[in-house]
Amino acid sequence: ATGAAKVDIVGHSEGSLMPDYYAKFLGGAAKVSDYVGLTPLWGGSNVANLAEFYRLARMFGLGPVVDLIVDAAFPAARQFLTGSDFLARLGDPRVPGVRYTMVMTTHDEAVVPYTNGFMAGATNVVLQDLCPQDLAGHGMVGFDPNATQVVLNALDPAHAKTVQCHAVPASP
Repeated sequence: ATGAAKVDIVGHSEGSLMPDYYAKFLGGAAKVSDYVGLTPLWGGSNVANLAEFYRLARMFGLGPVVDLIVDAAFPAARQFLTGSDFLARLGDPRVPGVRYTMVMTTHDEAVVPYTNGFMAGATNVVLQDLCPQDLAGHGMVGFDPNATQVVLNALDPAHAKTVQCHAVPASP
């Protein structure tokens, strides 16, 4: 709409997978310059051991029953579990020509373990490495002033500023 040849993308959580799908499978690679992922889940999530439960349910032939229940409550949930068919199809999330920065928090209660957000070849940032007083959880990272500065630095490295350590309370 703007006429720009390329765009920068900032995605949070599930929003880290959708732009990747666009870049890899829908012709978006040539149109994306920088991609910043906040609490990404390239390796999926095993929150509350759900990925393991799902794997065992399928192994015992209960997959279709579990699928009905999960799909009714949260249709995209199965795609986010560690080992999902969707994540296997995405494979290595990187596409040539895109510069990647991933921002994670050790307090992530949705991407478990938080290290599933690391991407080989990307600039990987753990907020607590910059600011131990940053206790932001999964959802709070989108409002976190420390994360905001990391995003701004990634999108405009020529004008990068030192991340000032702002204490961020734990997510409620």
